[in-house]
Amino acid sequence: ALVAGYFADDAAEIIERTDFPSDPPGQALSLGRAMIYGLRFAGLALLVNIAALILFFIPGVNLVAFFAANAYLLGREYFELAAGRFRPMAEAAQMRAHHRGVVLAAGCILAAVMLIPVVNLATPLFGIALMVHLHKRLARRALADGRTDGFARTQMRAPSP
Repeated sequence: ALVAGYFADDAAEIIERTDFPSDPPGQALSLGRAMIYGLRFAGLALLVNIAALILFFIPGVNLVAFFAANAYLLGREYFELAAGRFRPMAEAAQMRAHHRGVVLAAGCILAAVMLIPVVNLATPLFGIALMVHLHKRLARRALADGRTDGFARTQMRAPSP
């Protein structure tokens, strides 16, 4: 989480510039907002891992519980970091919840990458790249469908007061 938070905006900016050059670039979170988001996420990660730890002593279930917990947490963290560059964090969280199945599937990919020694070191970069693409795809799909749920908006979010 610390590595992802540190490099997320730089990596997302490179992905946006190279893969989506005609789209407006995202806007990095302010230091204060990033710290608040990081602390909130750390608390959530602690709660989810405590719940998974309770299942640690049930053979078979323990592996599924830890994989599912990490898939959920990785999908949530990276998607909200990517979406938060284009919309307020509350709206990014709402978008993540609305597309929870797709975000969880992407989190499963990230959790699987985390299981591979040495390759797992690239997870933060791969994760932010994957979620920037996923966010752009979901926003474009909403725009193409003519939805007015706020997810179709792709322009930069207004600066925070």
